[in-house]
Amino acid sequence: MHMSRAYPIVLVLSFLFMLAPEATAQAPEALVRAWAAHGGLEAWKAQHGLRFDLVRGDDRRERHTIDLGSRRTRQEADAYTIGYDGEAVWVAP
Repeated sequence: MHMSRAYPIVLVLSFLFMLAPEATAQAPEALVRAWAAHGGLEAWKAQHGLRFDLVRGDDRRERHTIDLGSRRTRQEADAYTIGYDGEAVWVAP
């Protein structure tokens, strides 16, 4: 799988395993390698936020911003913005 396609999957799996620490022993090898590349699981858990840009195959870009404590999120693209404010999901325009 191409890394740009795998990154969101690794990201989501990281969130799930952070919520269930006892499951980290069963983490997929790709996820364990991702944690190691970023200083280990404890360093990953110590982060407060995460931002990354995702480039789609047709050159569309999305910027994803996530507050790791509250899980508030914002996904911005040229044509739309989607977010979660801690209570509801919203879309603009």
